[in-house]
Amino acid sequence: MKAVKTILLAASAVVLSGCLGSFLEPKADSTVFYVMRSTSDVAVVDISSPREVNMLNVIVPAYMSRNQIVVMEKSTIEISEFNRWAELPTDGIERVLQDNISATSPNLSVYVYPAMSFDKNAVGLRVFISDFIGEFGGDVELKGKWQLLSEGDLGQSGGSFDIKVPCGSTYDSYVSAMDKALYELSQQIAKSLAKEFEILAKKTESK
Repeated sequence: MKAVKTILLAASAVVLSGCLGSFLEPKADSTVFYVMRSTSDVAVVDISSPREVNMLNVIVPAYMSRNQIVVMEKSTIEISEFNRWAELPTDGIERVLQDNISATSPNLSVYVYPAMSFDKNAVGLRVFISDFIGEFGGDVELKGKWQLLSEGDLGQSGGSFDIKVPCGSTYDSYVSAMDKALYELSQQIAKSLAKEFEILAKKTESK
């Protein structure tokens, strides 16, 4: 009887050690990290002389203050544990807007706070994003407002945006749609900046 118990205990120990061994073995990390990308082929705007822009930190909705990518699921928000941003979304948005807007003209330089230009004719830019989310099989929607601030006679101007881009049904296509939406926003802001600098130039000439 003792021999049987000894055999059973030994067998149990082998099984248990096998279970623990498989449990303690390192598992492959299935997390995918994404970054927002600027657009390489940017439509140009007409800015005739060197101009500078100081962009303040972009304001985003609270659901984007995390590294996990969020998507809409009917009336709820789904937070993906294994599809994440490699940087905070605010950092990615600011970097992409800076790159895209700067690329619209060789005469345009964009600084993002805390970097800034001390040129008295530099225009301030503030971007407020109220929504930047979509649903698989539908559209990513980018909504909000921007403001342009001038130290001179221009004062303050701005506009609103509501951009929709089809996002497909994968995280790859979803992130790509977000990049396209940011490009569209960059184009709207760049065109507004061109008009702003044109008005500023005329006011300066008339003095």
